[in-house]
Amino acid sequence: MGPENSKYDIITPLTDTKCLKDPLLPITIKAQDDEAGISARTAEIIELLRKFAGETMASFLVVFTVCAVSVNFYGGGAATSLATSLLGGLAVMVSIFSIGHVSGSHINPTVTVAQTAINHFPLRLAPMYVSAHLVGGTLASLLVEFLCAPEEGFLLVTPKSSVLHSFCAEMLGGFMLLFIASSVYTDSRAIGEFAGMAVGTAIAIDLAVIGPISGGGVNPARALGPAFASWTFDKDVWVFVAGPCCGGVLGASLYRLLRKGDSITKFKYQKSTDAILRSSSSSPSLSAAGDRLRQLSLRRNHAAAQTPPSSS
Repeated sequence: MGPENSKYDIITPLTDTKCLKDPLLPITIKAQDDEAGISARTAEIIELLRKFAGETMASFLVVFTVCAVSVNFYGGGAATSLATSLLGGLAVMVSIFSIGHVSGSHINPTVTVAQTAINHFPLRLAPMYVSAHLVGGTLASLLVEFLCAPEEGFLLVTPKSSVLHSFCAEMLGGFMLLFIASSVYTDSRAIGEFAGMAVGTAIAIDLAVIGPISGGGVNPARALGPAFASWTFDKDVWVFVAGPCCGGVLGASLYRLLRKGDSITKFKYQKSTDAILRSSSSSPSLSAAGDRLRQLSLRRNHAAAQTPPSSS
């Protein structure tokens, strides 16, 4: 944002003695404006990359843990079905506590879709978050295949019962997850410090309860990651995408109806996200730069008005 008088845009250096005697000021007004704009855009890009990397890492950790334990369990190892559920929940809890302050640790596309649907997460960032989850899930699946060398298609999530039963089970899992996540993430009355424990426990319960029915997907990244890694898509893979997302939206919406209106808060860890989504004209750094430029323009005009005319 430049000064109103365009003749002071970039023409005269501010060190010109006819205009202003202040060697500490920038060389030109436009240079300062450009520098502030570039700085704000750079900060925005860096913040988005941090969030993308955080969500990718969180998804990678969870999917890698669940897939590796599944290989151990179904391959005749020491892991049991209960251990698979508990380790999956612990992986989610660790991800939330370690990366939650960076990106929010959605981990699961179901969380992003549901929170976006009830207006607690910016729609502009939803595709980036879902992409990060899928990238993390795919990388984790590739690493498990490299380390454990399971049989082809072994990591894929497939229904353990009928498609209808599996869909209802996945929908129930998504409902439970988002009802609990919404209560600890979006309600100011909740104890936010225990959010990781609550969500991790919810995942463990989900996997233990619905695992024998649907295969325990709950997370679309867990189903699509191995599918992308092996480029093998089961005809029923949609169950593990649509089921949790539909249930998640219902769970988040139900808690939104139950809570008091004065307790509504922003989705946790999204303050920095909201800040970078502001338009550049309302950005604090650019507004400060604009105020500075206006002051410089007034000082130049005042100095020029007080300069006595040169004698001919």
